Amino acid sequence: MEKDNTTAFEVAEAHKALKRNLTERKASNFIPMGAKNIYRNLDEQVRNSVKEEFDGLYERCIAYLDLWENSFGNAEQFSCVNLTKTNAVDWENAETSAQ
Repeated sequence: MEKDNTTAFEVAEAHKALKRNLTERKASNFIPMGAKNIYRNLDEQVRNSVKEEFDGLYERCIAYLDLWENSFGNAEQFSCVNLTKTNAVDWENAETSAQ
């Protein structure tokens, strides 16, 4: 996220969305359209190898994001003070933040 005045909450939300997206893509064996056209023309053994490479790529990306997640700590518990979300403030979130 490159922009001026980015908040920790925005970074944490973008991080969470990216990780969710990668996890969903891995689960659905997603291959980009351009690569899929090439993928279809490969023999089965090569296709299996390419699929394993894509799985490995998703796993490495998710593992890397997990490492970054450690640097955020538990910033998500403070999301109730993020006034850009209309439904973010509720007692449970505020109570967790206060602890």
